[in-house]
Amino acid sequence: QVIPGDILTADLTLTADLDASTHGGSALIVGADNIIIDGAGFTITVNGGNSGIQLHNHHGTTIKNLTIVSSVAGQGVGVNINNSSNNVIQDNTLNNLNIGIYTAGNNSNNMINNNDINNTSSAIGGHYTAINNGWSITGNDFLNSTNWAVYYRGTPVEISGNDFTGSAHGLNLESVAATAASPFVMTWQGAASGPNQNTFGGHIGQLFQFSSCNYIDVSGWDISSLFTSPAGKTAISLNGGSGLRFADNNFSGLGVGIYTDNTSYYHEISGNDFSGTSSSLTTNPYHCNSVGWTITDNDMTNCSSWAMSYWGTPAEISGNDLTGSASGINLRGANFPSSNPFVMTWQGAGSGPNQNTFGGHIGQLFQF
Repeated sequence: QVIPGDILTADLTLTADLDASTHGGSALIVGADNIIIDGAGFTITVNGGNSGIQLHNHHGTTIKNLTIVSSVAGQGVGVNINNSSNNVIQDNTLNNLNIGIYTAGNNSNNMINNNDINNTSSAIGGHYTAINNGWSITGNDFLNSTNWAVYYRGTPVEISGNDFTGSAHGLNLESVAATAASPFVMTWQGAASGPNQNTFGGHIGQLFQFSSCNYIDVSGWDISSLFTSPAGKTAISLNGGSGLRFADNNFSGLGVGIYTDNTSYYHEISGNDFSGTSSSLTTNPYHCNSVGWTITDNDMTNCSSWAMSYWGTPAEISGNDLTGSASGINLRGANFPSSNPFVMTWQGAGSGPNQNTFGGHIGQLFQF
């Protein structure tokens, strides 16, 4: 049987629990490539500030059938991954920790499958410079995280079959480099089937945050139903990126449907129900530039503030219904040439560019 702090250079199957609660470092350290750590159902107890398994600069490791707990609930890390690729972490229990799986450095093609990572701050988290490309994250329980259930930085192969229920926030993706030809499609949990289909619900914070992401498609979701109390909540936060698509979703009754920050390009917002929100779309008023967005055929009725606040130069704003909202459209920083002005067509005209429906307002119609 190993002792706390051992460096593993060959396959290991635990034959008893390992108590590392008084050890001042990681309980076990991977010291070679292509080894298997089989917990065989036994438990590693870690010191509150340390990790159960340290996996740095090694590849092809499998960690399975292991339970990792902390001597102090809510502290510690299950598996700490840094500059390690082609690893498999499956069938483990990493509950009641600070972070179940922590990432730093450059980590490619790792598989995170069928783990229970519940009641953590974050089930999967990491350093803001980590690069995690090609991961498959499937069939895990990420229940009741007190922060983002998953923070993932890089381009995944698949995130599906996971349960995010009860976590304060859902999924935070950063630097996803999908393409127009092959977008990262996220399928609504009530659909029969589809790529990247997971279970969400019972959230008190944001459902998604997408930072510097390209070509993610979230369509056909009943987003409002995923919050314990949707009033006053922001559903989705965008920070930069290009080519995101949000179509035919229900955001009704939320505080803000979509909040955007920094410079982003060519997003599509179409056919969504934003009725009864505070604002369907709103922006950081100090450093936001939304370029080339198309915002079409959305229900923005009965918003209690501006139905829509947009900072930047849109491609199109048309077919939206803003009836009954306190105020209409707030455009800031739109920069058009005199040869191609942004024409807004009266709703009673036969047809024309950027034609929307207004009425029943108690505040301003426009702010430019």
